Amino acid sequence: MRRLMISAFLIFMAMLVSPISAAAGWDWCDEDPIVQIDGVRVQLVIAIPVQYRSVVEQTRVAFDTAKGADRQILFVDPGFSKHGERVKFKNLSDDSGAPMTVVTVAVPMKTDDIVPVRVTATVNNGAPMVFYGTQDGTQFTLHLVP
Repeated sequence: MRRLMISAFLIFMAMLVSPISAAAGWDWCDEDPIVQIDGVRVQLVIAIPVQYRSVVEQTRVAFDTAKGADRQILFVDPGFSKHGERVKFKNLSDDSGAPMTVVTVAVPMKTDDIVPVRVTATVNNGAPMVFYGTQDGTQFTLHLVP
């Protein structure tokens, strides 16, 4: 019985550490800017199929927030293929005062293909939220409450 338990445990551990492709056979290359808006930490993990890494240009991320929001960039990594990330803040055109942030992510590429982009947003280390779009633009709204 002990050998069976050890064997089962080893098989389980091997499954955990073996490489697993995400999104039905796609491999993904991740990058992750982190910002803080009115004391709320927002981390984005931007993912593209790895075969497009060589044609990626500078990733652009825009956070549209209320006009008086306290906004700061906490971390920006080198980006896909070290092309960098450009993170900027803008004022919402309809500033209703609600704790809302509109996020727009673009991953420009030198290709005519339509390339899927997956953005995972984590607010204050909470449950991740996943959004999908294309390299031309992935847009979503976050309600940020301190």
